[in-house]
Amino acid sequence: MKHITYNHTSHVRYVSNGSVFQEILSCFIISIVCDLKVVYHNSWKYCGFITYDSFQKNTVKPLEKYDNIFNINDFLKWESITFDDLMNIKKFIDNCKDNTLIILGNVCLINPSFLYKWYKDGLLDKDYYTELFLPKIRELYFFDHDNEQIEQFYIHIRNGDIGKVFYDEGLTLEYYTNIIKLINSISDIKINIMYEGGDTKKTTLELTPCYKNERVGYNHLWVRELGKLPNVILNEGNLENLDKQINELCRAKYLLLSPSTLSYYSGIISSGLKFVDKKFIEIRENVLKNTIDLPQFIVFTDFKEVLNKF
Repeated sequence: MKHITYNHTSHVRYVSNGSVFQEILSCFIISIVCDLKVVYHNSWKYCGFITYDSFQKNTVKPLEKYDNIFNINDFLKWESITFDDLMNIKKFIDNCKDNTLIILGNVCLINPSFLYKWYKDGLLDKDYYTELFLPKIRELYFFDHDNEQIEQFYIHIRNGDIGKVFYDEGLTLEYYTNIIKLINSISDIKINIMYEGGDTKKTTLELTPCYKNERVGYNHLWVRELGKLPNVILNEGNLENLDKQINELCRAKYLLLSPSTLSYYSGIISSGLKFVDKKFIEIRENVLKNTIDLPQFIVFTDFKEVLNKF
């Protein structure tokens, strides 16, 4: 038996839940491709998506003693390791003897969208993404979370520490107002706005120094203005109600993503329709690059193009 785990070290403040989650998921992806059993690592306790109980249910107990322990920590790839990287890892693992533990480290990341793209490009002979990865990620998440779909439209706005950066890229009050008006023009569906706000002591605004100087004078509560529009429900979040926010995003029938890993992985877990503006991909290409290929992800340049989807 060969085991694999991930020693997460890249986000020492552990407030970037999507980023922590995606590295852990890379461990599960490699286990699927290389036929390994996954072992829980203590650094996973900082993952805001999956509970300790679910990890325990979906991993195996480590051996008391391994004949060999190998660390793979020579990658630092925030977009994704390449297909050749994966094949080299697989070749190394295939040559390992039983009773071996593989410990991934640094940033040995596989973006799930690459897994699907490699299949579509003919590099993989099996659709690991659809057949094995999606069932596993949903099993991990919904093990102890509500999975009943919410028949409403959700818009995730990535605010907080990097909110001003996205605002300056065009994701403004006017941008979201126009989308909400378009939805209201054809439907009375409830529109939930999920965003970070309120007491800054419980948000990334205070917990991370990201773009701290650039956001001096930035009003991160501009999102509240959207609450004045018809059918809009404001869901103001912080680190204390993050679990509830993620769960609703994961159960949304319709979800407009933001350029964030939390939004992206909520979208992957969701079985609903996910909408991605091409400008989101331009802003966060290292995360959203291949969403144009993913099933149930709908990429648009003008929101009017997708009004016929709901």
